[in-house]
Amino acid sequence: MDTFPLLHAVPASWLRNSVLAPYATGYWQHLVRRGYADHTVTMYLYSVAHFARWMRRSRVAACDLTDDVVRRFITEHLPHCTCPPPVQRHARTVRAALRHLLVSLNDAKVLHNDKVASKIDDELRRFDEHMNRARGLARSTRTQRLRILQSFLQQRQGVSSPLVICPTQDELRQFIDIRLQGLRPGSAQLIASTLRAYLRYRATLGDNVTHLLPVIASPANHRLGVLPQTLSQQQVVQLLHAFPEGLASVTFRRIGAGHFRRNDATGNEQLEGSNGDQGCLILPPFASSVLGDSTPGFSPR
Repeated sequence: MDTFPLLHAVPASWLRNSVLAPYATGYWQHLVRRGYADHTVTMYLYSVAHFARWMRRSRVAACDLTDDVVRRFITEHLPHCTCPPPVQRHARTVRAALRHLLVSLNDAKVLHNDKVASKIDDELRRFDEHMNRARGLARSTRTQRLRILQSFLQQRQGVSSPLVICPTQDELRQFIDIRLQGLRPGSAQLIASTLRAYLRYRATLGDNVTHLLPVIASPANHRLGVLPQTLSQQQVVQLLHAFPEGLASVTFRRIGAGHFRRNDATGNEQLEGSNGDQGCLILPPFASSVLGDSTPGFSPR
């Protein structure tokens, strides 16, 4: 897919005329494979286009990109940026976008340094051994968790900086916020359980992760409750007290499949209803008249 039409003409020209142009499609595919929302992908592309313009003016080659280069752009250029709009200047967004850029360039064998990538592989291997030997998890479960953890470690780290295993609370929140976009509760629960399991694994190695575990909240995944067939005595009392005192009541009582008996001050009148209706329904007279006159499936017999 051509990524340039996703951008405004100005930043698209920055990216198209830069040393990063051959790798733009690969960067877009890198983000899509990791399940990022379209809006997030577009914001990251704007960040990379801004960075590409700065790289061209600073005469930085793609193969020479490091965390130090990214840090210079964020700390020195962004605070004093005068680039024409539209341009992405939010430091947090730019930092996340450029971390992914370093990872995607490393995957494409563009960068010179791949030490951190090998450290990530070692960390994934050790965690896999822990899940297999200490937890006894199935291969499919371990594969799913390793894929999520790999994305997490790659997002946090560039390719040339030392690998810092334990994240900060902000880094953990950012990863969770991005990955949960558009996911169903079941998939979201898998991400939460993976991060929780990894932090507990790090705790066995002596890392202090107590302050990080509360950040990982379990996504809501409640089953729809089934309505009760009958009301308890307390619920009946609450229902009756909901009507004004002295108001005459009307009772619909089931007398057979699809038939109800209406009892009120004027006598008995039989109504027809659906087979799914059950039990007894107490209504004030004005509500019962509306029910008898206008509700589909109920009509005086």
